[in-house]
Amino acid sequence: MEINGKKTTLDDDAEIYKRGEDRSENLTTKEKWKTMTKKERRTFFMTYYFWKIMLGLAVVILIGYIIYCAVRPKPNELAYIVVLDNVLNPQMVEDYFEKAVEDMGYTKKEAIINGDTSLSSSNNTPTDAQAISTYIFAGTLDIMIGTEEALGLYASRGVIADIREYLPADILSSLQEDDLVLYHYVPEKDADPNDTERDICIGFRLDGTELIDSTKYISEETGYLLTIIVNGKNVKSGEAYDVIRYMLGLPIPSAS
Repeated sequence: MEINGKKTTLDDDAEIYKRGEDRSENLTTKEKWKTMTKKERRTFFMTYYFWKIMLGLAVVILIGYIIYCAVRPKPNELAYIVVLDNVLNPQMVEDYFEKAVEDMGYTKKEAIINGDTSLSSSNNTPTDAQAISTYIFAGTLDIMIGTEEALGLYASRGVIADIREYLPADILSSLQEDDLVLYHYVPEKDADPNDTERDICIGFRLDGTELIDSTKYISEETGYLLTIIVNGKNVKSGEAYDVIRYMLGLPIPSAS
């Protein structure tokens, strides 16, 4: 605006107004926060910060949990046992071995007996057969429980040794002759020349034990056998033998 040809200081386009407008548009977050009402502050926080904070907390918790799982003490595995062909009730098997751990003098945090009832010995399930063979050769598997036919299948492949040569004396002497099951092993043509035709004891009968009587589906069923995998890590350490002693109701030296 001009008065008598002179520019007034209240011109709408004056630089002072422009600076004021620019200033209001470029307030810092802290400055904006001071000018807000409580409701505006709450809305602003929920819009710009809440979910970022929640995401950050979730990431921190997840990382902490991963670290905790990696460093926390894990229960000592006393035995890894495969029950072939789902011949026993899975939940009852789990309950039996949980009780066994406690009866053997351990807490659940200290020890565990893994009873796996998910695998089949049938040739119709090659994936399971391959998994079992892998566990055997890797030394992961300690004990197998199944029928004579099922264990005979693995004996024919040469992966079950004569358990009479490996069972501790106290366990072997507690078994009756009729408890031991023999299998006539015939090596394949391309087998090692030292691998001879012979009768091997592939397992002993578990009929009448608490494990079988409390977990089998049909009370009249019989013919359950147990065999050991001699290169199993818990067989080598002797802990799997303590589990067998518990199954048979024998004293456990390590618990004395």
